[in-house]
Amino acid sequence: MAVMRVDIAPYKQFAAVGCVSLFAIVIALIVGGSGPHTTDSIDYYAYGCPIGSHTWSADCTGVQMNDNSSYWIYNFNQMKLLNQFWTLEVFPWNSLYETQALDWNLDVEVILLATNNASSDEWIILSRNNTAIENIQCKRGIQECSGVLLIYEEFIQYSFYQVSIRFPESSSSWWIGDVRFHFGYGHAAFAAEEIAIRVIFLR
Repeated sequence: MAVMRVDIAPYKQFAAVGCVSLFAIVIALIVGGSGPHTTDSIDYYAYGCPIGSHTWSADCTGVQMNDNSSYWIYNFNQMKLLNQFWTLEVFPWNSLYETQALDWNLDVEVILLATNNASSDEWIILSRNNTAIENIQCKRGIQECSGVLLIYEEFIQYSFYQVSIRFPESSSSWWIGDVRFHFGYGHAAFAAEEIAIRVIFLR
């Protein structure tokens, strides 16, 4: 009686691929569950008042942005290539929130500078005198209005960025109280782990 020979090599290959895939899934779950966040963010306020206050007073160190001559200017901390990207959103606060809802067109001017040398006074102009009209919606009873994405830098090309923002038309910004600026960026530690995992599985 002839004995049929079965080639089990393909099955071993399939098993190996399955084990590797399962291992990759487990690693992804571990990194996703206990590893660093994919993004980080920081909030800044135009008024710069102490103790989290949003009522303008002599103790506030920032600017009142309903004054069309006032720029909010900020130098962001050093960025790294592993941060991958960064964004800046603006959220005006409605000083009339107790009595009025608003659906308003707001003029916004953005100046964006960059440099790779923190000690240098020479900045590269990425955007200047760039003014746009953005629609802002505010609900009655809620101080903070809808936000607008002003800047999205898809790649980190420079180490240091400086942004200046103002609302140049007082006729469109008279109702604004404080303003929240939401700065978001990629988490460098997450990007480093992601690269390490890719290198391991590409070997």
